[in-house]
Amino acid sequence: MAETLEEVKQLITEAVIFHLEGLKEDGLSAPESVSFCEYIEVA
Repeated sequence: MAETLEEVKQLITEAVIFHLEGLKEDGLSAPESVSFCEYIEVA
C-alpha cells in the first residue's frame, strides 16, 4: 500500500506498463488513449 502521492503515482505507472506488456504478449493492441479526472473527498 502506498503512503505518499509519489508512491501512488509510481504504482499506477507500474500497473499500466504491466497491463500494456500483457496486451502485447497476447497479440493485442493498446486501447486508445483517454484522459479522465475525478476528485473525491476522503474523511
